[in-house]
Amino acid sequence: MFRLFSRYGFVDLFFYDRRKGLRSGKRLGEFDIIAFTFPYELDYIKALEILETGGIPARREEREGPFLMAGGIAAMANPFVLSPFFDLIAVGEAEAIIPEFMEIWKEGDIDALADREWAFIPGKKEEAARLYLRDLNLSEGVSAFLDSEAYFGDTLLVETGRGCPHKCRFCLLGYAFLPPRFLPLKNFRRALESAPSFKKVGLVSSAVAEHPHFDEMLKMIPAASRVTVSSLRIDAMGEERLRELKKRGLVTLTVAPEAGTERLRNSINKGLTDGQLIEFAALAHKTGFHRMKLYFMVGLPGESIEDVEAIGELTSSIKKAFRGQISVTVSPFVPKPHTPFQDVPLEEREKLEKKLKSIKMPRGVAFRTEGLRHTEIQAVLSRGDMAVGEAAYAAWKKGRSLFSEIKERGMDPDKYLRDPRYLREAPFHRISTGVRSSFLRLELERSKRGRRTPDCDTKKCKLCGLCVT
Repeated sequence: MFRLFSRYGFVDLFFYDRRKGLRSGKRLGEFDIIAFTFPYELDYIKALEILETGGIPARREEREGPFLMAGGIAAMANPFVLSPFFDLIAVGEAEAIIPEFMEIWKEGDIDALADREWAFIPGKKEEAARLYLRDLNLSEGVSAFLDSEAYFGDTLLVETGRGCPHKCRFCLLGYAFLPPRFLPLKNFRRALESAPSFKKVGLVSSAVAEHPHFDEMLKMIPAASRVTVSSLRIDAMGEERLRELKKRGLVTLTVAPEAGTERLRNSINKGLTDGQLIEFAALAHKTGFHRMKLYFMVGLPGESIEDVEAIGELTSSIKKAFRGQISVTVSPFVPKPHTPFQDVPLEEREKLEKKLKSIKMPRGVAFRTEGLRHTEIQAVLSRGDMAVGEAAYAAWKKGRSLFSEIKERGMDPDKYLRDPRYLREAPFHRISTGVRSSFLRLELERSKRGRRTPDCDTKKCKLCGLCVT
């Protein structure tokens, strides 16, 4: 985003805990356009705080300027929660949208945004369709600057792909960025050459090892630079790749089985067997790794208490094969818009508490769970409406919880968490990612039957509606 905007004028960056631009020292209100990208719903409140502590009214109706726009996967999936605050919410990918937006801005005819399908304009045009790159030749998914104060410090991050061929049914990232696309090798080389020096290279994608030139990319990275990866799909890994990653400085393997049993993994279209997971753990030990992170969820559709108890049992088997340090994180499942589970109710708190307590980890495994209130807030924000946005703002201003504010306003939080009628008619359904609604319904039915859907074949498959030629 930084590079894209920089083609049209001076751009600065702001950190949450710094109220002046990193490059200019100017205050936020001195700029004409302020753009936020939201990967997570819980970042919304931080954005409102940044604005108001910077002297900019967060509520749109109280502000004459500057122009506020939002993007990112959370915002594009459900712009309605943000609609009281932003002038424009971009539904799609920055490389496809920002050049169009800036041409309109330069012409001074901001009303022309209403003609763009990707533009969600609160109060004026409240439906939109995703605009995206057909391939990643024009991708700008590489770190624009390296700074010791940034979260990733001296790591050069390179986005190696978008979308995911596996279509796990719970995953917004997988569905919202279909079809799967991979960064051309020449672009990867160019990304490495764009930074004069870096200590680490981070390969970022929902399907890192599935890149058709993954092995060649590893060889391109300078020998003096360590390699990190966002996560690994174990059925895309073999002994040679693990040895190469170990040689290149990767310390911790991150694996997401998601569910404790093969039955439930098939239901969510994860598809990994217990045998594959245990075999991978043994291979990781053989190739010299000593740390592994495992991620699971509870509260998935069709889940039984036996599925949950199996998380501890599977971890025990992995631990015996791996023999190194293992940490396990278990998070309650939060249904997301534009996935097959978009209309599924969040499981009730009492049931989630019982399930989390039923997990028995083997000795020596570091075990943590996400808080249930945190889960409920995320669920309300992910499928809420404009009223939720107003309540979130008021709660922040008053220094109280979101749920307390919702109740004081005569609203029922359960409506956004579990009311089937609301969820079927929720405003986020007015946003199109390009994936057919009929395909999402089909995937929900296949989940109920425990049936898997094959990985994407973008040259042959036309089921989801995005690869029709």
